[in-house]
Amino acid sequence: MIQQESYEDVGIDYVLNQLKRLDSYTNFRNKKVLGDYTYLEFAVDKYPDDGSIKVFDNSDGTEVAQSYYDKEYKSSPYYKASIDVRPDKRRQKIATNIYTWIEELTGGKLQPDLPHSDKASKFWAQPNRPFGERELSEMIRGVLRKSLLNEDEEHFQNMQSSIEDKLKDSSSAYAKNGKLAKREIQEYLKVLYKQYGIKPVKFLGAGYHGYAFLTDDGKTLKITRDKTEAVEANKIKNSNAKHFQKIYNIFKIKVGDGKTEDIYALLKEHILQNKSLIKQLIELNDLSYRYLSKVKLDNGGYFPTTLDLLFKTENENLFEFFIDYVKKENSSKLLLWYLLQMRSLHQEMKKLGIKTDDVGGANLGLKNKTLINIDAGYGDYGDGWIEKQPYHAQVAQENKKL
Repeated sequence: MIQQESYEDVGIDYVLNQLKRLDSYTNFRNKKVLGDYTYLEFAVDKYPDDGSIKVFDNSDGTEVAQSYYDKEYKSSPYYKASIDVRPDKRRQKIATNIYTWIEELTGGKLQPDLPHSDKASKFWAQPNRPFGERELSEMIRGVLRKSLLNEDEEHFQNMQSSIEDKLKDSSSAYAKNGKLAKREIQEYLKVLYKQYGIKPVKFLGAGYHGYAFLTDDGKTLKITRDKTEAVEANKIKNSNAKHFQKIYNIFKIKVGDGKTEDIYALLKEHILQNKSLIKQLIELNDLSYRYLSKVKLDNGGYFPTTLDLLFKTENENLFEFFIDYVKKENSSKLLLWYLLQMRSLHQEMKKLGIKTDDVGGANLGLKNKTLINIDAGYGDYGDGWIEKQPYHAQVAQENKKL
C-alpha cells in the first residue's frame, strides 16, 4: 500500500466522502487502538522491511492520518518515514503515536529524511519526543541539514559555533579535537558534499585527531588531521585485507586560501563497534596479559614482554607454545579466538607495511566473526615527522581551492 496524495491536496470533502473507511479494511498486518483512533499497519508487497500505516476516527471511521516507512538501506538499523495528518486532526499526538509504533513494530530507530520541511523540523525538534535518537548525532544533523543543503551562507556561518557547542557539551571530544573543531569542520563536510556528493547523516564519535560520521549510503566518513591515516589507508585500499575496513576513497581537503593545515577524509566500510564489544575485547586482552605474565615466570622470563611482541614474533613455535599453555589453563574458546585473531591481524599489518602500534579494544570492530582494525593511523602531530618517513604515500585526491 503506497501513500496517497496529501489531505491538503485532495481536500477534506474528498477525504470524508471518497476514501475508504475503517470497516473496509481487512488486510492489515497489525492493529492498535489509542483513545479515539484506530491505527492499522499494512505490509508492502516484495519489501519485507517496508510498511504503511493508516489511522481512523473511531466515531465515524474516516481516515485521519497516513504514513509510509522503509529502511535507509538493507542492512541499516535505521528507518525513514513520511507522515500526513488531516488538518482538522493535528496537534493530538497522532503523528507521534505513529512514529513510536513504527519503532515498536520494526525494532529499529527512525531518523529524519533530509532535507525536510520547516514543519517536519519542528516535529523532530519537539522536546522529550519518544521516537528517534536523543544524542549528539541528531543535533549535528539539524545543523548539517542547513549547511549542506541550503545555499544561504548565513547557515554556513552559524554552523561553526553550533557543532563546537554540541561537542563541548556532550563529551570530551572538544577538548581532544579543539584544533580541528576550531578549523571549521563544517567547511570540510560542505566541500565533500558539494564536490563528491558525500552526505553525513549520523555522528559516530570522535578520537584524538578526528571525527567519524555515517553517510547516507551506509559508509563511514572519517575526517582527520592525522596524515598517517591517509598514508596507511592507501596501503589498504586495493589489498583485499581481511582485518581492515575496505577503503573506498581518500581525499585531501583544502579550504580557503590553501595555507591552512591539510585535512584528510577517508570514506570507509562501516564496521560494527559498540561499548559492549569494546569492553569484552579489553577484558580478553587483560586476561591474555595475565597468562603472558605466568608463562614468563614459568619459563624463567625468556619470553616476549608484551602481547604486541608476541603477536608480531616471527617465531611461530613461540606463539604456538603460548596457545598450548593457554589451552591447558583456560578452556575458553573466546579467549583462543581473540589470540588467534590478533596474531592474524598483526601478520597482515606486517604484510601491508602498516606501522601503528595502537591495536586495542577502542580501535577494533567486528565483521563476520573477524576482528577489524578501524584506525590504522599512528599520529601525525603537525611537526613534519611523517614527511621524513620512507613509506610516505601520495593521497588519492586533492580538492580544488575554494
